[in-house]
Amino acid sequence: MDMRELENYHAPVKCSKCGGISLNYNGLGEYCCEKCGYLEYDDYGKVRNYLEHQKKAPIAVISRDTGVSKAIIRQMVEENRFELTSASKKTLD
Repeated sequence: MDMRELENYHAPVKCSKCGGISLNYNGLGEYCCEKCGYLEYDDYGKVRNYLEHQKKAPIAVISRDTGVSKAIIRQMVEENRFELTSASKKTLD
């Protein structure tokens, strides 16, 4: 993932727990604070984690529950970041 993509997915710039500004990117939208070890997530990480626990959900519900905009979730789908079932494809709007 290049820096432009990280900006599009609102990569965290500081730790929300301790305020540390040194976050290491672990991959898959996950960042670890060097200072306290707390895990932060960009938009992709939030959606990915949500879908690991909620296998099926319309975009509107994912957006509501994660705080990630529907437009960004649609962008992720268009970039094939998630595998869709035929039922999922019907609920993209």
